Amino acid sequence: MVGRVDYTPLQAYELTGLVLTRLPMHFPEIDPIGRGDWEVMGPAMIVRASTATNALFKLGPGDSWLAAEAIARTIIETTITYAWLAADPSAHVPVWLAGNDAERRRADNKHVHW
Repeated sequence: MVGRVDYTPLQAYELTGLVLTRLPMHFPEIDPIGRGDWEVMGPAMIVRASTATNALFKLGPGDSWLAAEAIARTIIETTITYAWLAADPSAHVPVWLAGNDAERRRADNKHVHW
């Protein structure tokens, strides 16, 4: 088939290696609370997707398909979120952080009632 791309574990390893060989990263100034700093969040999200991709390809035939599904979902969600945040960090990062805070509060409140 013309134009078909065949993704293999070797290609995934090579691609993620481009990211992981640049670790550790050093930043001259970081928000002490660690929130809202796109210069830190962006690379962290790329690293998260890369390490998850490596983990996915290390699963063997005897491993749970649920584990593979959970890791794949992490990769997809991280990649989509990264793309949205990267499109306009100054506008999207505060919205994303506010949403995360609201979700965390709802989860905490739910557990308080137990």
